[in-house]
Amino acid sequence: MLLLIFADFIFKVEIKGSIFLAMALIFMQGICGMSYGLLISSVCEQEIEVMEVALGSVFPILLSSGIIWPLEGMPSAMRFLSNFTPLTHSVEAMRCWSFGYFKVWFGFVNAGAWSLGFFVIAAILFALRK
Repeated sequence: MLLLIFADFIFKVEIKGSIFLAMALIFMQGICGMSYGLLISSVCEQEIEVMEVALGSVFPILLSSGIIWPLEGMPSAMRFLSNFTPLTHSVEAMRCWSFGYFKVWFGFVNAGAWSLGFFVIAAILFALRK
């Protein structure tokens, strides 16, 4: 969120969409990331395992979501698989302007669904552990 504020107010990057919606989506993605971390910690026994799983899974998610490399530049099989990552649809939603676009709605719904799914699975795994 801080990067978005700096881009808008300090560097004068033109933001055509709603800053509130962008911040809300970034916040939801933060919740999704924390839920994912909770899920990883519910599966792993030791801290080093958590770090290995997190680093081993977050980088492919980042690379295949369209943040670093555009989806249009990926092979079609990779592009298809990128639809099943938590970030892809939220990245597409950040490129649209308002709730009038389906991609924005779907980005919010997708982030919420991934967050809820990660959290529920982590809660079940923690309950089974005890």
